[in-house]
Amino acid sequence: AARVAHCKKEFNKAAGLYEDFILASRRLRHKTTGSQALESAYRLTEIYRWIDRRRDLAEAYAKMVAIWDEAKITEADFDADLVDFKLRRINDLLWSARYAALVGEFDRAQQHAERAIKLVKKLEPPARSINSRQLKTLREYQVEGRHILAFRVAIERGQLTSALAQVELAMTIEGLDQSW
Repeated sequence: AARVAHCKKEFNKAAGLYEDFILASRRLRHKTTGSQALESAYRLTEIYRWIDRRRDLAEAYAKMVAIWDEAKITEADFDADLVDFKLRRINDLLWSARYAALVGEFDRAQQHAERAIKLVKKLEPPARSINSRQLKTLREYQVEGRHILAFRVAIERGQLTSALAQVELAMTIEGLDQSW
């Protein structure tokens, strides 16, 4: 029903149905619905982006992070290899951090950016065997996490020394292209 409403561009109805499904899945502790709840959260973020509801979008990303934390989702649920699966989780943490900062929830933004950076470090070689595309993405995510901590959290809080420290840490990451 949510997808039908979504396709018909009945965004408020679809958002409500996705929210209801996510809530029901969380109540059931995601026993068989974790990956579906996560997909519903992705669709919810699409809707909130389209209709420009930033606070709701920040909350949808927070729900997405909670689903990742609560549900026993595996790479098999998404037909992905382990590294790409973990990159998806890191990306979701970074998006959650971005939107939390955008709506002034700096503690959550900081927490999610720091968690993303920790997950990146767990995947770095030689901890894992990864291909060049995955390595490039890992490095970009690490820099993005530092960027969020510096420019979306520390500067907004007036913590210029902390912001500078994050920028300096980001500059030590090897293999980045000139756009960073």
